[in-house]
Amino acid sequence: MSAALDLQDLILNTLTADAALMTMINGVWDQPPVAATSFADPKAAYISFGPHDYAEDDDEGIVSGIHTFQLDVWSRTVGFPASKQIGDRVKAILHEANLSVSTENALVEIRVPSVRYMRDPDGTTSRGIIKVTALIEEP
Repeated sequence: MSAALDLQDLILNTLTADAALMTMINGVWDQPPVAATSFADPKAAYISFGPHDYAEDDDEGIVSGIHTFQLDVWSRTVGFPASKQIGDRVKAILHEANLSVSTENALVEIRVPSVRYMRDPDGTTSRGIIKVTALIEEP
């Protein structure tokens, strides 16, 4: 399996397995469903995968790369508290976590170096942008 897909699966499965996070959101999606589902009450929030970047980081014959994923938090709860609680929970779950990907690839490190919050241009939706970086060694 490609390291990028392996890592995305790991992030998706790790987040959706966290009961505390899932009480705050309706789901984690690569392609979010219609707003009626993704923003359904009472949670009115979800996480989606945004851009993904890859940079080669080979060293002494070891094939490796740094993967940077953007996770987007979307919340229609009034104000920023809900999106910030979700962002804090995602960081607590993933930052320097002891996780592993498939047997083909090896996760060396996973970090959440930054989280940014903003109001969406629609004036209603609060957004969190979570940067997740991971170093993966490949066969």
